[in-house]
Amino acid sequence: MVVRAKKNLPRSRPSIDGVNQVSFRDMVAERLADLRERVGHRYARPRPRQISALFAILASVLVAVFFTLNFFGTGIPAGKRILGVATQSLDTLSERDLDAGFADLEAVVAEVERSQNDLQAVLQTLPLGIDAAGLTEVSQNLLGAAARAREGLKVFSEARLVWDVEQNSSDRGFFENLRESRSHFVEAESQIEAARSALAAVRSEFLPGGPRRMFESFIAVLDSARRGVGELLDFQAMLLNLLGGEEKTYLLLFQNNNEVRASGGFLGTYGVLQFENGGFKIVRIETVYNLDGQLKEKIAAPGPLQRQVTTHWGLRDSNWFVDFPSSARKILDFFEKESGIAADGVIIFTPDLFERLLAISGEIPMPEYGVTLDAENFRDTVQYQTSIAYDRVLNQPKQFLADFAPRLLARLRELDATDWLKATGILRDAIEQRHLMMFAVDRGTQGQIAEFGLSGEILPTEGDFQAIYNSNVGGGKTDVDIRTALDRQVTVLSDGTAIVNLKITRRHEGYEEQYFPRNINFMRVLVPLNSRLLAASGFDEQELLPSYSVDALTDPDLAMWDAAITRDEATGMYVGQEAGYTFFANWQELMPGEEKTVELTYEVALPRPGFYSLLLQKQPGAPPLDFHMSINYLPGEIAYTVPDTFESFERQLELREIIDRDAFYGVVGK
Repeated sequence: MVVRAKKNLPRSRPSIDGVNQVSFRDMVAERLADLRERVGHRYARPRPRQISALFAILASVLVAVFFTLNFFGTGIPAGKRILGVATQSLDTLSERDLDAGFADLEAVVAEVERSQNDLQAVLQTLPLGIDAAGLTEVSQNLLGAAARAREGLKVFSEARLVWDVEQNSSDRGFFENLRESRSHFVEAESQIEAARSALAAVRSEFLPGGPRRMFESFIAVLDSARRGVGELLDFQAMLLNLLGGEEKTYLLLFQNNNEVRASGGFLGTYGVLQFENGGFKIVRIETVYNLDGQLKEKIAAPGPLQRQVTTHWGLRDSNWFVDFPSSARKILDFFEKESGIAADGVIIFTPDLFERLLAISGEIPMPEYGVTLDAENFRDTVQYQTSIAYDRVLNQPKQFLADFAPRLLARLRELDATDWLKATGILRDAIEQRHLMMFAVDRGTQGQIAEFGLSGEILPTEGDFQAIYNSNVGGGKTDVDIRTALDRQVTVLSDGTAIVNLKITRRHEGYEEQYFPRNINFMRVLVPLNSRLLAASGFDEQELLPSYSVDALTDPDLAMWDAAITRDEATGMYVGQEAGYTFFANWQELMPGEEKTVELTYEVALPRPGFYSLLLQKQPGAPPLDFHMSINYLPGEIAYTVPDTFESFERQLELREIIDRDAFYGVVGK
């Protein structure tokens, strides 16, 4: 056995001699950076939080202080004192302690202002060609941006949903605070842009090597601040658009990811949410079966659901398509057929969101039900109360959720500033992990939703692509106990193709489901369009029924979905097309305690030689999965990778991590 030396790749791109020479590798590298910016920037590590906008601004201020004082600090009497206070402020902010961080920041600003004369004197000694006035302008603009951002976040952290439990509605206070907060961040953005413009005029090539690298890092931090503020402004604009203006009606959907479906879970409970005059009101929360019973026409269900669940389609099963906007349109279509309401959009979430909010809100008593909800018991208690313990005479199985929702909203009002911002971080995580998604009929609003990562859409990419979408068609609440591991072996060939061997291992660890313990899963594996299937094994082959029923209408979107599917006789797999990708589909069944592995081998055409990228998209509502990928890169030596956590074994790369949201990977050859 040959033991190969293990080594890590360089963490940064190798330097290139010759400023005016641009190699093919450099062009590919730029293309990789562009792709990552367009389809992968939100998957970068470390992952952003809502508070990151302010943190990045304040960090850029402190980096500016560090840059100036580290290089010229000997000439400033207050230099050591400023560095000490600045370091403390950065440490405090990194721990998300806002009150203490704000106090420390004010101390930094005060020290810098007291030392302005000394700072100006030192700046005059800069090497020939460095614009001292430009650096002064940068400093002034950043301090102004930090002050504006501080005020904006202070107002935002004080915003509260004043919830009237009896009326099940909010007042305008949150809307007004949000609007004021946004005005501060607009000013902060303007001053960051001014600082960036001033920096562009500073000729850093006159600086010695160490300070020049520090200066370039400073620019990167400032660009991060600019992106962070832009993201926050987009988020606030979307909320103001929802809350303000004319009346809008949104469909609320609680999807149970214990019984997974394409958009995240079975749609057992719905609500109606009305936005008007800066506030909103929950009109109703009840079981989706009340609506499905009103559907006058019969529509044939998707073929896989007809195996065991139902032959007729309704709102509860309408989230069939892997692209959430496509499912959302179908959801709204059924909602209008069944309720007569033409809703303006959909807001959909899983129990994970409530569990995380309960972790910071604390326990919520539900005395009329004899229970107290917390983060640990929420899922099981809701499942019991809405499926087993409800009043059979009143026949309102979802009343428990209807009683809980306003109490949670009222409790969130009581959070202090730090916990309130933690709540926004929870929302940000829920969005990135697709436990919370939205869709709007209005194109402008939908564009804002997509920009903020709330759309749940299947993203385009020029390189390799992978997404695994499971649909539980057995009726059991078993998916919360399914553990999944992906093993992906990629061989990149010199002819511009790659051979992918994919192993998907699923283990059923649930033993408490009494009525439907078997996990019956229809699995769709999405790959680049026109990928060629070479081999498949491990699936439980069952017939795929057509989306047709003799006593029902055929949905045109399902008819197109069916028409794109063929059966590969060599492997027994069903090969179709959806959301701009090819999918390989088949069945897998698991009993408690059982583990099975399915395996696929297929060929992917790459956009260009010497370059490999993968966009790995996570199914909404799915639990984290173990991911292992190895890349055998045959074209030659490797220049660099994204991310830099790959380990190198000669021409082979290896990576292991836990995936809880979308991820982007890339390899550039020399």
